[in-house]
Amino acid sequence: MSFDGIVTKSIVDDIKEKLINGKISKVNQPDKSELDLIVYNNKQNYKLLISASSSLPRMHFTSENKKNPIEAYNFCMLMRKYLQGAIITDVYQKDMDRIVNIDIRSRDEMGYDMNYTLVVELMGKHSNIILIEKESRMIIDAIRRISFDSKSIRQILPKTQYSYLEDEKTNVLQSDKLPSEFSNSPTKVQQLFYRNYTGFSPTISKEICLRSDIDFDIKAEDLSAEEKIRLDENFKDIRNDIVNQNYHYSIVIDEDEKIKDFHVIELKKFGYKKKSFDDIHEMLDFYYKKHASNDSIRQNASHLKKIVSNKIQRNSNKLSNLTVDLEEAKKRDIYKVYADLISSNMHLIKKGIDKITVDNFYDNMNKIEIPLDPKKSGNENAQNYYKKFSKLKTREKVITEELPIIKDENDYLLQLLETLEQASEYQELSEIKDEMVKMNLIKKSKKKTAKTQPSKPRHFITKNNVDIFVGKNNLQNDNLTLKQANKDDIFFHVRNLPGSHVIMRNENLTEEDYNVACFLAAYFSSVGKEKYVEVDYTEKKNVKKAKGAKPGMVFYNNFTTVNVDMNSMRIEDIKQIV
Repeated sequence: MSFDGIVTKSIVDDIKEKLINGKISKVNQPDKSELDLIVYNNKQNYKLLISASSSLPRMHFTSENKKNPIEAYNFCMLMRKYLQGAIITDVYQKDMDRIVNIDIRSRDEMGYDMNYTLVVELMGKHSNIILIEKESRMIIDAIRRISFDSKSIRQILPKTQYSYLEDEKTNVLQSDKLPSEFSNSPTKVQQLFYRNYTGFSPTISKEICLRSDIDFDIKAEDLSAEEKIRLDENFKDIRNDIVNQNYHYSIVIDEDEKIKDFHVIELKKFGYKKKSFDDIHEMLDFYYKKHASNDSIRQNASHLKKIVSNKIQRNSNKLSNLTVDLEEAKKRDIYKVYADLISSNMHLIKKGIDKITVDNFYDNMNKIEIPLDPKKSGNENAQNYYKKFSKLKTREKVITEELPIIKDENDYLLQLLETLEQASEYQELSEIKDEMVKMNLIKKSKKKTAKTQPSKPRHFITKNNVDIFVGKNNLQNDNLTLKQANKDDIFFHVRNLPGSHVIMRNENLTEEDYNVACFLAAYFSSVGKEKYVEVDYTEKKNVKKAKGAKPGMVFYNNFTTVNVDMNSMRIEDIKQIV
């Protein structure tokens, strides 16, 4: 995880001077793994968020206001008893580990001074918030109690002795050991750091490798003398940044505008664009709000995607079976031939025989063998074949009518799945849910939700100042193309595949404008990651919607098809209006 011992140190370096001698005025617990402390110091309130979440453990100042449960958690009530009104006397890190100690002076019920330590362990699934007596190290309670029954290496229970999780890693603040001293190891170079130095994460390990121009996956024992020197030098640079508190707060964002990583050490060599911040709290607040929001959207979308994917799979199986049935139905004429020939040769059929060979007057009197049911008479066998012929004739008609309906539904579902893949905001997801309710794919929720403004299409502007709009979901696609677009505007869509509707205003267009619009139609489609993508475009007046067609499903004529090279431009180079 990016929240490593180095990030932890930078937080402690910052909050120490702001919180010492501060008074804890409020204690809240918004959820089962998070504690919020409101600390008043130097005529200012600081809201310290401490999360022991297994997936997003962290500690930093925050501006976010979460609703507290109507009935407070037991741990929260206990923390209010011990912490509310207490004074913070010190904040310090355990070596370079992801453990922060907050020393607190409080008064007991008799008015005597009492000293406690709030231990914050930010260690993934082992994260915890533990209140202990400072001198005796006796645990008062923890936000996550742990017994030996849970296969833990230590107990975290009230009235038991607290002990740190120890390791044999090197603390860079107290040792001059260089990477070259560990380089006889058969481990990969990037593992050399986080396996041997306390507080180093894979993120910072990769950064050292990148700065040293060394492959992540090469074994440490295979490093050349020159590579070891480069590795040592870049390691020293980062160690100096840590010692001198030379922090650079930035988040790494990929070409899809997705947050990839963050750190307080400058990530010079990561090949993505970076967003910088003035302080660590602003950076972490932004990162985790976005990360938590994206996680929540992904989880909500995941459930809907599963429903749509299952429906697509059922339809695909049905299409496959119907196609086989259709091929069988098209071969039905042989059963009429059998029936006619049996009727013409009834005198040759004796009870109990299971086949008959006769001249086929439909095929130049060539011999033909006809299977028979030995339990039935000749007339009954003939009638069975006539019925089978008639049944398959009817079946072909039904299948022929049913196949395009199921295919159209699958095309719509694939388009719906693509909109779920691209959903990046709660409002977009809410609109897709509404669409799925209308299409009877899910039931309407009984829970009342507040009315919100509908989401807007993505809006891009070319260097020629031409407006291009990209739909985010099927209902929005319909509205954009069929209602908002002018008849002479240009419509773009990936060829024969799910994708967004793209509308470009027809205003003194250049070839570059067309190139941008074609790229956007390809990018916001199910094949946006391919190297080359075919895109159709035509005037909006050539785009029609069939009566009864599902949302987002249109057809068009008089179009031009181009093959878009997806390496010809980058999405971040196209100006977007937010």
